Amino acid sequence: MKPRRVLPSPADIVFILFLIAMPLARGWQALNTDGDLGRHIRVGQTMIERGALFYTDRFSFTAANQPFVPYEWLSEVLFAEAHRQGGLAGVLVLVALVVAATYAVLTLLLLRAGVDPSLAFLTALVAGLSGAFHWLARPHVFTLLGAVLLLWLLERGGRLALWLVGALFVAWANLHGGFLYGLVLIGLYLASSTDRRRYALTLGAALAGACLTPSGPGIVAHVGGYLGKTYLVDRTAEYQSPDFHEWYGRVFMVVLLAILGALALSRRRLPLPWLAVLLANTAFALNSARNIPLFAITALPLVVMHFDSTWRELRSRVLVRFRAT
Repeated sequence: MKPRRVLPSPADIVFILFLIAMPLARGWQALNTDGDLGRHIRVGQTMIERGALFYTDRFSFTAANQPFVPYEWLSEVLFAEAHRQGGLAGVLVLVALVVAATYAVLTLLLLRAGVDPSLAFLTALVAGLSGAFHWLARPHVFTLLGAVLLLWLLERGGRLALWLVGALFVAWANLHGGFLYGLVLIGLYLASSTDRRRYALTLGAALAGACLTPSGPGIVAHVGGYLGKTYLVDRTAEYQSPDFHEWYGRVFMVVLLAILGALALSRRRLPLPWLAVLLANTAFALNSARNIPLFAITALPLVVMHFDSTWRELRSRVLVRFRAT
């Protein structure tokens, strides 16, 4: 008896594809587009050398010895260790692993929801293309992974998911300030779902997990305070609205139009929590280009899950007509 051949799943293919494509297609941009990488590595190196965190600014001449909040300490330690092991190439491998894991999890989410494998694979590619312009060697890549994991847990539900949400936010809040987006995502489900108790408990678990940082509950106010610094936000390119004359803006525009078409073709209404996520993330992405990758890994897969039955019906019609000819 011949041994059974085990073929890679769509999620396996997505992981391998993005693991290879990210450093090859976007490696130079990931390391050179943003100037923060050197600081993140040096902060992480200092923490490793000291064997402890530090709470006064050690690097800024104009703010020497001013209070310093190590709100991204875990990602900075990971960047420093990756750099120690392999230099900038090591950092790039770390970022590629996180990016590949993000879109592989997205594919798994769709497959577990019963989405047609070909549609799940296509969605992962479109989501990746939409977010590729912001694949930078910075802590925010961990927020991409955190967001898609949270979406999976919100859709799964159950007691185990509640514990996993708490654990996710413990890690997320120590990796990157984007955990605030996760709290907003839970809030959207809470505000629009009939199962208020479930999502209230989920929000409580997330807040409890997010407080388990060196800064304690103050981490929420500290990170949120950045968004209130309008002078910096208004003058930082990635916080500006998308430029629809650039390639990433055109991709985003096509995705938005495709979503409108999918909703028009569907005979069912989008569930209210999914509609809330779609509308809110559309607003976030139109307001700030840096939110487009989050739109692509939260709002887009929910629309695809809704559109799957229509996709199968349309595909069957096309196949019937093709065979008839």
